[in-house]
Parts: sequence; structure tokens; C-alpha cells
Amino acid sequence: MKSKEKKVQNEKEKEIVVKQKNIKAKTTIGENSVEKIEEKKTQSGFIPSYAKKDENKVKGKKEKKQLPKFVIKSKITFTIVISLTILVLAAIITLVFFINSLKYKPYIKYEENMKIYAFDSVYDNKTAKTSDKVTKSEAIKMVLSAVFNTSDISGFSKNPEDTYENARWVKYAVDRGIIPQNEITKENYNKKATYIDVIRYFAAVKSKILNKALDSSETTVKDINGYSSDEQLAINDMLYNKIFELKGKKLKGRNKVFKGQLNEMIKNFVEKYNTITIDGAKININPDKKPSNASEYPYTLANIDKSVYEIPFFIIDKSEFKNPKHLYAQRKEFYTQMQSKAEGYLNTILNIDYNNISLEKLKNDLEKYLSYPIEDKYLNEYVEYVKANNIKITTKVSTQLPCLYYDGSSYRVRTKVELKIDNSNTKMNLLLGDLLKGEKINYLESSYSIYVDLKMENVGGTRTTYIDRDCIYTMIPNKEKVKITNERGE
Repeated sequence: MKSKEKKVQNEKEKEIVVKQKNIKAKTTIGENSVEKIEEKKTQSGFIPSYAKKDENKVKGKKEKKQLPKFVIKSKITFTIVISLTILVLAAIITLVFFINSLKYKPYIKYEENMKIYAFDSVYDNKTAKTSDKVTKSEAIKMVLSAVFNTSDISGFSKNPEDTYENARWVKYAVDRGIIPQNEITKENYNKKATYIDVIRYFAAVKSKILNKALDSSETTVKDINGYSSDEQLAINDMLYNKIFELKGKKLKGRNKVFKGQLNEMIKNFVEKYNTITIDGAKININPDKKPSNASEYPYTLANIDKSVYEIPFFIIDKSEFKNPKHLYAQRKEFYTQMQSKAEGYLNTILNIDYNNISLEKLKNDLEKYLSYPIEDKYLNEYVEYVKANNIKITTKVSTQLPCLYYDGSSYRVRTKVELKIDNSNTKMNLLLGDLLKGEKINYLESSYSIYVDLKMENVGGTRTTYIDRDCIYTMIPNKEKVKITNERGE
């Protein structure tokens, strides 16, 4: 019985082993089949979805490519070449700038002179910048401006036929024989001027306008034979008279002139020939006669003592005050007018004779100097006062230009007054302004040599100036040194 049961159990175990072998065999066959199927699909171009996901992940990452060595070397070489090129260019630019700075450096100082003498604003672009170039028409304008000390010649020149810039100046130069008619035209007026052009222009105005002979003294210019005989004469004259200095052995006159060179010539020309002074008064060049406050003046004159310039100014409003140097640049073209009016007015009121004074004559003589007339009753009061006291005064006056300044309220013209009281029965209120202002001015001496800073006004924004009718005594800057008193008090 037991053996039978054992036999049955053995058979069941065998069946289980067989079944397990069959299952394993089937699994192996299945796996092989799947592998073969996948292999066939891959070979045919078909990619299963799970494989695509992996492939996309690979594609998403950019693979770094290794550059060939010769490409890397080329890039390095290119960078080095560019860097060296930039360095070379920078060095060249720096060198050019340095060379130019050396070229312009001796002339920079003349920019200040151009401002003081008000020639900087005459340039076409209103600046005297040393390195700027100059056109031919601009050059002739600057030369004429220097000789006439003005920025406007319309009052004594003819209207030009052409309308290009500076045409009036060019026409005047042609009319006066300074340049030939075809020198500057509508076609070439804007062409850059050369150094020799400017030298010729200055020599021509010296001869044609100032009526001075050119000096033919020879100079040591290495390239002098490269110029015409007229050009050589101009060069020699300008060098001999120190209108410009040779900055080397050669003139290089065919080079384009720059403003620094022209500035130098203008400054030296106007000072040499006194074209910036009234009536050609000589500019002081003697250091011993230079006033301590010379920096406040555009120039000083040789015939005026330095102590005159050193007399303190009246200053009414310090914030608006302009010393003679600053005012000159703004008002120099009115100096002749102001000088004429100052001297005319003072000569009228300081030359009095009881024998021939009359209301009508005094009124007419004063009219052109005043912005509005003095009432007849006041003038007549003075006329009768002069007659009653037998007053006779003779005076000589002279303006002390360029001592003309702005006190912050009025223009002031310093004027020398040499006054002599020839006859008078009184010492009180001898002058017109004394009575007009109700003063009690007492003249203790019979003669005076004094300085008066005469007040002048610019009325209504016009270009014409008029005399302020103030009392002469109140316009004396150094009253403490003058024996004239005001008993009424100031």
C-alpha cells in the first residue's frame, strides 16, 4: 500500500517537473521571438515608441565638437593682429596729436589777445581757436578789420555785386588795390587761405592804407627763392618788423594758414602800427611805465603817466561793474563817439566868458550832448550868474583812453581837465552843474589840473551815448587831493 502511494507521488512530481520545463521553454521561445521581431523592425526602419523617447533624449543634448588645431591657431593669430593694429593706430594718433600740439603751442597765447581786442568775434565762426583753418575771404576780412579796428565797414564801403560771405570786405580790398580782382571770387571765396596769402594781404594794407613803405631788409629764410619778388618783399618786411616769427628755417608759406598764425600777425600788426588806438596814439611798451593794474586795461598809452591808470574806479554796482579791458571788447567801436562827446561837452561848460555868454548859444551848444535839454529857466539862471560875477574860465580837456569803464550804472570816461579861472568875483558854484544840482562848490585855487570820470548814458538801448548832467565835483575820483570843497556836503 505504501509502495503504491509512493509510486503515485513520484509520478506527480515528474509531471510538475515536466510542466515547469515546458513553461520555461515557452518563455525562452517568446523572448527569442520578441528579440527577433524587434530586430526585424529596426532593420526595416521602424522604431518603437520606447526607443524614440531615448533617442529624443540624446538629440536634445548638443554634442560639443572639437575644433581642428589649425582653426584655433588662426583665431589666435587674428586676435593678435587686430590688437597690434589697434595699438599701432593709437600710437599714430597720439604721435600726430603730440606733433600738432607742438605746432600749435607757440600760438595759443594769442587767443587771449584776440578776445581782449575783440577780433575773435570777427572770425566767421566767432572764435579764434588756434588750430582752425581760415578761408581766403575770411582772411582778407580779418586783415582789414585789424587795420581799421572794426567789424563793420558798411559805413565807408560800397555794396558788393555778389552775395557770398565776406563779399563786402573782398570788394573793398579790390577797390583799394589790396588784392587783384580775380584773387577772391564767388567760386573760390571759401577756399582755404595759405600763409603767404595772409602775409601778402598785411603787406598790401600797410602800403595802400597806412601809406607806409615796405622794408626791403633781407632775412634768412631758407626757402625764400620759392616765392615771387613781391612775396619776398612782403616776407622780409613782416619778419623785419616782427609781425610774425619764423618757427624754423623754412617759411612753408604754401601751407594752409591756421588761426594761430593769423592771430599772431594781427596782434603784432595792431600794436606795431597802433591801429587799435584813437588817432594812432602810441601803445606803451616800456615796462617802467606799466601801471600796477595793467591787467585791467586792454593796453596803455605811452603819453599817459601810469599814475593816471592807477586812480581807483567808481563802482556803483560791483556785480555789474566792467573794467576797461572787459568793456573795450564790447564797446571799442564807440570809443571815438564817446571821446568826441566827452571832450565836446566839457569844452562847452568849462570855457565860459561873461562877455559873450548867452542863453541861446549855451542852449544850442549843449543840445547835441544831452539826451534831453536843460530847461531854459535853469540855463538862464546860470547865464545871469556868470554875468553878475564876471566869471571867465578857460579849459583844456583830453580823454585818457582806454580808461573807459562801466561803474555798474553808467559809463565813465576818464578825462584830464586843465582849468584856469581867469576872472571871477566869487569862488562859489562857478560851473553849470554846480547850480543845477543845488550844490555849494567852493573853488579854493585859481587853476587846476584834475581828472574827471565823466558819466555817460546809453538811452533806450540805442547805439548813441549821452552825457549825464551831474556836477563835475561829484565825478572827481580823488577829491581828497583836489582843493575843491562842497560846503553843503556830499
